[in-house]
Amino acid sequence: MAYAFVRLLVCILLVGGKQGATNQLAVSPPPLEVRLTKPPQWEGGCLKISFDLVNRSATTLFLPTTGLYMDSSTRLLSSEPEKNGRAEWINVYGASDIMRLLETKPLGPGAVKHYEYCAASAVGVVDQAKKLWREIPVRGRLRIDAQYYLSDPTPHADRTQGNDSDPPLKRWFAEKQAPPEEAILITNIPCPKDGCVRGCDGPPSVLEGESVNVPDVFQHDREWVERGKERTEELRKSFPCSE
Repeated sequence: MAYAFVRLLVCILLVGGKQGATNQLAVSPPPLEVRLTKPPQWEGGCLKISFDLVNRSATTLFLPTTGLYMDSSTRLLSSEPEKNGRAEWINVYGASDIMRLLETKPLGPGAVKHYEYCAASAVGVVDQAKKLWREIPVRGRLRIDAQYYLSDPTPHADRTQGNDSDPPLKRWFAEKQAPPEEAILITNIPCPKDGCVRGCDGPPSVLEGESVNVPDVFQHDREWVERGKERTEELRKSFPCSE
């Protein structure tokens, strides 16, 4: 009786192990990979970023011409305990106020597309309610977000469809279109060669209400800039690594 029970237990473990292995084998890599070709590094006051988009699938992928975004890490300062210290991202590349027609470029199976960018060392944020503008450093971590489609979202046959009375943009930006897929890579941002200011290498702080304004028109408003400098000085007294 004991022997039969042991055999039954062994069979259950073997079957469970096989199922676990099968489940592990069933996990496939994402179709598009964001791959760094070398670590980010500071050159001439900007962060040089070199990476490839690699099609790891057996079918063609479609990359939107405006589908690349880069964000820098920040830490939220809030009066609400559940929000205070929350990790957030702020855009340093890709955001635009211009509505463009959706255009894509095919990326064949196994194909690689190389990109090189230089991000500024700081990004301007605006508090519309307080009417201020200030700069925060690009520091901590960098997120690269590449959008793609599994099939052509703008086939030629579809471009002639729609009501002729509709504005062209409405026909091109059809609501029925599925949102793009995303491939994301997160990597550390190094300190410059002469070191991080005050030894701070983590994300800078932002207050609730601060965000990137596109286009960045308030950087030229002297009063907004002065109020931003005052806020930065106040934050530095309590949080030396806030900026």
